[in-house]
Amino acid sequence: SIKANKHAEIENGILKIEDCILKSGQVIANRFAGGLVGCVEGTVKISGSSNKVFTPTSRSSAAGGFIGIVLEGSMENSILNSESSASVFGNTTAGGVIGLSIGEMSIESMTVQTNKVNSNSGSIGGFVGSNRGTLLISGSTVFHSSSDNYHENIIGVYNNSSYVGGFVGISEGWTQIKDSEVNVPVSGSECIGGFVGYNKSKLEIERCTNKSSSRVAGINYVGGFVGRSTEEANVTITESFQYCNLKCGGDYIGGVAGYAEELHLDRVTVNS
Repeated sequence: SIKANKHAEIENGILKIEDCILKSGQVIANRFAGGLVGCVEGTVKISGSSNKVFTPTSRSSAAGGFIGIVLEGSMENSILNSESSASVFGNTTAGGVIGLSIGEMSIESMTVQTNKVNSNSGSIGGFVGSNRGTLLISGSTVFHSSSDNYHENIIGVYNNSSYVGGFVGISEGWTQIKDSEVNVPVSGSECIGGFVGYNKSKLEIERCTNKSSSRVAGINYVGGFVGRSTEEANVTITESFQYCNLKCGGDYIGGVAGYAEELHLDRVTVNS
């Protein structure tokens, strides 16, 4: 069911969705599945909205708690003061908020209380499964409320999924994460990170915390902030804290990053 205290409208070519609550139900699509929007080609602005248990599922592509995919060329998209606690299942990529973002997206003051976020092919994130555009996440939190399920795999599935991150599964664009917190188990096989699983471009993390009650676990390339950052990429982490438990069954594990070619740290505390 859907409850809208206000409404969705198109104003000057911009889709605006305000105070929309998704209470129950399921969206199943062959390609892009989103709790609110399957595919964004222009500009969308979402505020004050919530996805309680509405479950987006994509049979062949991307799924997100709010949006399935943000296409290239989409500018000034934003999600503000919203929350999601939905289970999300994608075939190629899955995100608690957005499955795949190729355009421009800003997410501010958002809470993701994860239930299950998973995909058949990896690229799984608490907020965004895969970013290939410009992404800013600020003042936001991903958490799992039940301490009884500490050992349950909430984001990703151990020994199965690759490119899994508490916020972003795989980043191939410019990703900025500021003033935000991870407090949720993150698990998979290759490239598993507290914030970003696999970074292939420019990643900036500023004033963020990975809490002690979370766990980051995988086979290879496991990091408190980043699982793996490639040769052509760079990572800058500033004024941030990492307190989570790390587990690696193979090679490359680090309190900050499992593996990184270019890594810049400034006032970073690690206590794994």
